[in-house]
Amino acid sequence: PRPNAAGGAAAKKETKPPPAKEAAKGAKGGAATPTEEEAPQKKVEVIAPEPHHEPEGEGAKEVALKVFAVADNNRFECEASTVTFRPTMMYQARTFAFQLKNTGTAKMDF
Repeated sequence: PRPNAAGGAAAKKETKPPPAKEAAKGAKGGAATPTEEEAPQKKVEVIAPEPHHEPEGEGAKEVALKVFAVADNNRFECEASTVTFRPTMMYQARTFAFQLKNTGTAKMDF
């Protein structure tokens, strides 16, 4: 596991593979009866314990950490729907300027 930002080990998620699709049939050949192996599987989440640490120096103290975060998908508005360039000769360049507006709450580099 990789260490996370707090110095601890990252959470480790484990899942079991799906069971074989063999069903036990009843004595009269009727409907299949689920066995213990065919029961729905549960996800098992194992979280590694924080590593042991010792404070260094006499001035070590606990400090409250204030954190602010923004989580959002990129959203933007652009009025230009098509870009059409005139024929351009070799080794020449043409530009097209348009506005791109970030409408999301997260920063979008452009």
